[in-house]
Amino acid sequence: MPIAKFRVTTNDKELSDHCRLLRDHAMSATKRYWHSEPGFNFRMTNLQAALGCAQLSRLPELLEKRQRILEWYRDNLQNEAGIRLNRQSSWAAPVCWMVCVEFEGLTDAGRQQLMQALRERGVDSRPYFYPMSDMPFFKGADTPVAHAVFPSGINVPTYIDLTRGEVDSICKSIRAAWADASRRACTT
Repeated sequence: MPIAKFRVTTNDKELSDHCRLLRDHAMSATKRYWHSEPGFNFRMTNLQAALGCAQLSRLPELLEKRQRILEWYRDNLQNEAGIRLNRQSSWAAPVCWMVCVEFEGLTDAGRQQLMQALRERGVDSRPYFYPMSDMPFFKGADTPVAHAVFPSGINVPTYIDLTRGEVDSICKSIRAAWADASRRACTT
């Protein structure tokens, strides 16, 4: 079955801008990972599709590498007070897309300070995604767990070429930034 291709031609700037917004998941240009309405990701080229097919043959290897990276983070951080890594249930076999770190009691403002402290130490991170129920098109949905966890979580480097030494160094920075954040919380 052929896939339909659509092109939009218009002299209406508002319509043109809206179409461009929708093709990029309807993500805000000014607030990362914020979506005003449901959007799409219809930007795959033939070359990207070919690469995707080739990567599928490597899927077990890639998943194993990410799982190993998560285990390195666990080895480093499992005994740190107030830090929890990727949650998982005993009945599930999770796939590690990204290593997620939650900091007990961290607020949104504290998370921004923690991420800045990591950045100053050369470690990139990003905040947890906004709860879907905060997006205008899902307004009113009740997601108390997502709202409880959201301010306390960050995602840390997880790319498959990370070495054990790099993860050790990242974890050292996480421990130092968390210790600084904990001290600030105790003195304010």
